[in-house]
Amino acid sequence: MKIIIKTINSEFSLNYNQTFTSVNNCKIRRKLIPELQKSLAPKFRPLVMQLMKWLNSIYKSRRATARMRNSGKLPKNLYRVHANNRQNDKKLRRIKAAKELFRKNDPNITDYDKESLLRMLTDRTFHSPEMSDTDEKDRSKTVVNVYDLSWRSAELKHLFRNVLDSKLASSTTAQLQQKRNYSDEIQRC
Repeated sequence: MKIIIKTINSEFSLNYNQTFTSVNNCKIRRKLIPELQKSLAPKFRPLVMQLMKWLNSIYKSRRATARMRNSGKLPKNLYRVHANNRQNDKKLRRIKAAKELFRKNDPNITDYDKESLLRMLTDRTFHSPEMSDTDEKDRSKTVVNVYDLSWRSAELKHLFRNVLDSKLASSTTAQLQQKRNYSDEIQRC
């Protein structure tokens, strides 16, 4: 999709300094979606909603990069930027799952204080760092290595992996695309 967007005329470029739903970006999207459909037409016929989701996903990543570039904080390689975005997405997914489980009075989560747990989930330091790497068996695929923090209790690991993350896997239609490998040691380059 990113390659196809690069081949389309630059007048259809979204403005990453504005929100995805801004008036200017909405006008551009109205012109861009038919162009994308024409480009994909011989083999694929995605729905407008699917194209919107793809564009929103690409936009989200590029906006984060553009904001860092504008502030002068953009590092030489974007590895850390992507890792931070993944960790933030994980945080938001877990908060959503916890709220849903509290709403349904799930027995796995009723032992926890709702306010304390949600406050803890909003703190990024509680979420494991995720580093992407190429799969050793198949070099064309990437895997995400999830490194546990040494101070984490077994109960917290169980809550995150087996309760919140499994709730997300069963309730969302968009599954995680990359395989997760869990490890208790952080490997630094």
